[in-house]
Formats: sequence, structure tokens, C-alpha cells
Amino acid sequence: MYVAYLSDSDPVGKIKFSKLHEFEAPKTSTVMMKINQKIYALSTNFTYFSGFKMYPIPFEVYDPDTHFSKSITRRLQTPPFYERYERGKRDIRGYALVENTLCVQVGDFDCHFYYVNSGIWRPSPHQNSWFLSSIIRNGLGRNLCHGKFVLGCEDVLISILRTRMEAFLIPPPGSNKNALVFCQMFHEVDDDLSKIHEFSYEIAGGLVLNLDEEKMCAIFSCGGNLELNFLVYIYIFQVSKFPEQPCTKRTKRLQTDFRPRLKDFLSVSYLSKGFYYLNRPGFDFPFMTGAFYL
Repeated sequence: MYVAYLSDSDPVGKIKFSKLHEFEAPKTSTVMMKINQKIYALSTNFTYFSGFKMYPIPFEVYDPDTHFSKSITRRLQTPPFYERYERGKRDIRGYALVENTLCVQVGDFDCHFYYVNSGIWRPSPHQNSWFLSSIIRNGLGRNLCHGKFVLGCEDVLISILRTRMEAFLIPPPGSNKNALVFCQMFHEVDDDLSKIHEFSYEIAGGLVLNLDEEKMCAIFSCGGNLELNFLVYIYIFQVSKFPEQPCTKRTKRLQTDFRPRLKDFLSVSYLSKGFYYLNRPGFDFPFMTGAFYL
């Protein structure tokens, strides 16, 4: 892990990085997260190590406050799904941080939860985690790990699963467990992606970013054959919730059906959008691994 100290006096191109810390073991496709002023490093691909019959340390935390002590890194509990699942079904495909809980998507569908305060992995949310329990009960674990909550509307989750962009309205804490979750589609984005597909481009997935309060950005990566450039579609938009309405409960006949119900609950105003061509970096199909906003 390297660090660079930035200041206005640093000219572009002369920023120097210095080695800050070396973790105890190597990791593949590492996810780095800052939680409570500590840096967590989690390997997302355990299949690589298992192919070589290695037993790595996939999860560690670095505490800057102990930088001058002898022990600045602490091993954390190995995710139990690394040992329990068969090869190819135990890799982390997405993640999200909700307060002090790390939520990860394992394989295609399963979700697991790491509670930072207790240092324990759980296969399901703690019973006191009402918000997470509501999300998982309604089958939105994957959406959580591939989305962002709207700043200023913390009960609205916007996610992208491959080519599908959706918004979900989560019932507030204290609501009846049978309260409905509402879903709203982004038809303008769907139409734009369909036009891209007509030009022989394949949508490789997307990311959602928070830009400001109620202001967000969606980024999709698109690729085609070797004759086509790498295409990025960016959609910047503003959202605002319609006036609050009482939570709607499921009828007794539908109390076992937890699928979100289609209903518009957001006003969506697009601010700008566009297609941007980038040079293909090689022969591999490019895809995005992360994005951030400064």
C-alpha cells in the first residue's frame, strides 16, 4: 500500500508515492475500504488461490493510529463462504457498506455480512439490522451490492445489474414487515442502451455514483468486436421524491410474495448525457472495476 501527500504546491507529474505498508499476504482483485478511519483489504477471488492449494489471508485491516507500533495489521476472520462453497461460487461479485456493516455478493445470488464492530461474518443480517433485513427479505441483496443510496434520500436505492437500472423505495424503520418495496425503472436509460446495442456494442455493466445531494451519475461500459472502440455511456441526473405517502401493506394473499411493486415515486431530471469513445487498451474485452468522483 502506497501513500502520496498532495498539496496545491505539488506540480502535476511530480507527485511522489512512498510505501506505507505491506500486508501480511497477497490478495487478488482486492477491495480496499475505509471504515472508521481504518483501511480494510479483502481478496475477492479465492478460486485463484485454491487452484494452487494455497491458504492465504484474504482479509486484513490496517490501522493508521498504530503506525509506529510493532503490530499495525490485524488478521480478520476468513469469510466462511471461502471454505464452504465449491470452486467458482465463492468469489465476491459486488459489495456495499451500510453504516458499520459490509455486505458482499458471493457468486451469482448469495449475500453475506461482515459486522465491523464485532468482527463476525453472518450469512444473514442481524435481527437488529431492520434496514438490511428489509432489503434482503425483498430479494434486493444483489441490488444493494451494485448500487448507491441517494444522498438526501437515504431510503432510495439506485442500482445497476448489467443493463438494468432501477430505483427502490425502502420502507422506513419501524414499518410493518409486510410493507411494500416500490421499484421505478429508468426508461430513458433503457432506450439509450438499446440504441447502443443496435450498433453491435455489448453492454458490459454499469456503476452508480453520488455527485451531490440528490444528484447522481450512471456509467455504462460498452464493447464490441476488435474493429470497434471502447464506448462509455454517462448519464447524469437529479432526483427528488414525490410527497410522502403512507406505507402500503401486502394483502394476506400476497404476504409471501416479496417482489417489489412497480410504482413511480421519484421525479427524475436528466442534466446531461453522452457517449464517449475510448481507445481499446488491448485485445481483451474491457470492463469497469470502479469509479469515483472528486
